Amino acid sequence: MNRRTVGVSVTSTTSYGPANFLQRSDFVGLLHENGSALAAYNASSIVKHIVHRIRKCGDPVEKYEHNRDFVAFVNLFADETQPLPANWQASGRNPTVFIDHNVRRTTLIDPRLPLPTVDRKRGRSAPPSRRHNLDKNGNLVDLASRTAEIAMLVEERLPELAPKIRKKLQLIERLGVVALTRLANDVDLITAISILDTDDSAGTSEFEEKLNHFYSSLQRSGYGKGPHKAKFQFSRSNLLQDAFDQILAADPQSLRKAKLSIAFDDEEGLDYGGPSRELFYLLSRELFHPYYGLFEYSAADQYTVQISQYSNLVQNELQW
Repeated sequence: MNRRTVGVSVTSTTSYGPANFLQRSDFVGLLHENGSALAAYNASSIVKHIVHRIRKCGDPVEKYEHNRDFVAFVNLFADETQPLPANWQASGRNPTVFIDHNVRRTTLIDPRLPLPTVDRKRGRSAPPSRRHNLDKNGNLVDLASRTAEIAMLVEERLPELAPKIRKKLQLIERLGVVALTRLANDVDLITAISILDTDDSAGTSEFEEKLNHFYSSLQRSGYGKGPHKAKFQFSRSNLLQDAFDQILAADPQSLRKAKLSIAFDDEEGLDYGGPSRELFYLLSRELFHPYYGLFEYSAADQYTVQISQYSNLVQNELQW
């Protein structure tokens, strides 16, 4: 694995442990640069949950050192070509135990984790990074499309500045990019956008926590662990009805425990996860479409949906 180091390390290893490493502001970038670690992270909901707890809730790493998957994940970042830190010793293999004589404790986590670095050429603090106009999926969005949302948050949290900011937001709505360019360094507008950033990150954090808890619950309950497979074959042209008929006809207990194997008519191949993921994507797109009457748009200018007030008119609506 290629490792890139810029500048010099600024933190001593005796005070820098796995908790410091996982809580680094650039940890997500390091994760995506490490292919093996990224694969291990995406493959284990337990590892995701533990990393989330340490980063967001400040849980001590020692609480999770008994989890082999988590230990193996963290050790994928260790640089085994480097010597151990001073007063450290490695003993045994499979697993290797690391002994820290500085504090007289042992751990299974390799201490040779990447240290934070600093560029000596930098003579002053870096300016705060400008907000990138990206949505939560990383897609470029127009800030002007969120002026109503920003105005609402400002009314709640900065009522004394709300009138001034509202005028500037109205200017952005009317003039678009011209106004954005003119107000690029406006303090009031930057303050308002920072509130939007905070609100986004808080919502994302809450959603991630619920998602991780959901995955952990499935893992503990043994869902989809096998050893048997639940095999289904669907027609793409009649997917929703096919899925409704076949899935409801299957034994519920078998569905919970069996591994899912999906095939589509006239398409040969084995399901290693791709067809299953595609099935759920296609089903969700069909089922949540307001055309079927079960859901409706939550507002005229939004693409989020809610249960339709007329859904009880759909035949077998509770089974759907």
